Amino acid sequence: IFIDPPTFSNSKKFHGTFDVQRDHLSLIKRAMNRLTTEGTLYFSNNFRGFEMDLELEGLFDIEEITHWTIGPDFKRNQKIHRAWRIKHEAL
Repeated sequence: IFIDPPTFSNSKKFHGTFDVQRDHLSLIKRAMNRLTTEGTLYFSNNFRGFEMDLELEGLFDIEEITHWTIGPDFKRNQKIHRAWRIKHEAL
């Protein structure tokens, strides 16, 4: 699963608003509920002040992969986005 949500949305199709900082915990948990145990979820966003909810780190195997996702044209501005690889914890 690949999720790259907007920082904020108040779409008419969506009741209410979406804020990536406020709503990412629920979004990721719902996606992980649908992901097989062997699957991988990739999550990225462009909100410069984004902080991953610590609750997720207790539930899943999370690795920040931002350094692998920044192309050469953006090496000077490494705050263009952040990205993570999220998997179910091995039993």
